[in-house]
Amino acid sequence: MKKILIFGIVPFILSLFIFSACDKEDVTEGKASYSLAYKDVKSNGTEDLAVFTQIEAEFRSQLSSMTGVEIEEQFYVLHGKFTTCDLAVKKACERAEAEVYNMPMEGHVTFFVTAIYDKTDKKKEIYSHTFGTK
Repeated sequence: MKKILIFGIVPFILSLFIFSACDKEDVTEGKASYSLAYKDVKSNGTEDLAVFTQIEAEFRSQLSSMTGVEIEEQFYVLHGKFTTCDLAVKKACERAEAEVYNMPMEGHVTFFVTAIYDKTDKKKEIYSHTFGTK
């Protein structure tokens, strides 16, 4: 009976500790994928649409120029600590924002970047800015 307890139950209990230690919430580094999108669009004509296109192009240019970035479909992918990756993306977005800040438009658009972290259930918006006037 002691052998059954030692060789049957003890490994089972140990496996519970091992699997509970690998919780998805504990993952803080790995592959982080970032998507650029826009929302809350109000256009007052084709001139605004041209400006929106220029803004998007600048954001895509800045995100593409980040060190270590890989482009997979519509995602900008970085590897490393998630906080470090998020910071690099925020800085790229701030550079893009500075480049297009004074572009004239009558409408408005909000650009935002969402992060998706591999091996976790986490997804969060890490950058958002509205251009134009509401």
